[in-house]
Amino acid sequence: MNDDKKITILIVDDSIEDRETVRRYLSKSHGNSFIQMDAETGEEGFGILKENRLDCILLDFHLPDMDGIDFVRNIVDNPDLRNIPIIMLTGQGDESIAAESLKSGVQDYLVKENLNSDLLSRSIKYAIDKKQSELEREKYIKEIEDALGKIKKLEGMLPICCSCKKIRDDKGAWNQIEEYISDHSEAEFTHGMCPECIKNHYPGYYDD
Repeated sequence: MNDDKKITILIVDDSIEDRETVRRYLSKSHGNSFIQMDAETGEEGFGILKENRLDCILLDFHLPDMDGIDFVRNIVDNPDLRNIPIIMLTGQGDESIAAESLKSGVQDYLVKENLNSDLLSRSIKYAIDKKQSELEREKYIKEIEDALGKIKKLEGMLPICCSCKKIRDDKGAWNQIEEYISDHSEAEFTHGMCPECIKNHYPGYYDD
């Protein structure tokens, strides 16, 4: 996370006091500048999310119109919103709620009564960095799956000429083996000579 940029936060919480407490803590944060947007309900929160570019969501577990888990699942299932990290806030510590929250897709879980400026700032930074790592890992896994899918195209029987070693493709055309493999995988080729061929083509090049 770039510490110099302004971080836009959406807090979804029906408690005015809790929203103001978060605002006060964020204003005291060292090294980061925050812009806070407020929503009292999940529906209002979704409206703000659709109209604004946000860096992180602070979400109360208990909302008037839905619980926090439902809100998170709607975010995770939305391709336009799923990249936004989420921190779940609760009025009291509960391991089962914490586990359920993390399983649903939030990046961190905080108890309101334990909040302070440093903890909140660190949690936001952690959530943003963690979400970025998760997205990079998903991209890497997708690239591997795509590469494996291309490699699988080479499975099965390949008709190959016993003389020139060309391969016949599924359209009946004969291709150089390098061309065929390049078209059906991510492999790249460099050319050289094995010792046996060097001896056959250049018998005086070296002695055993």
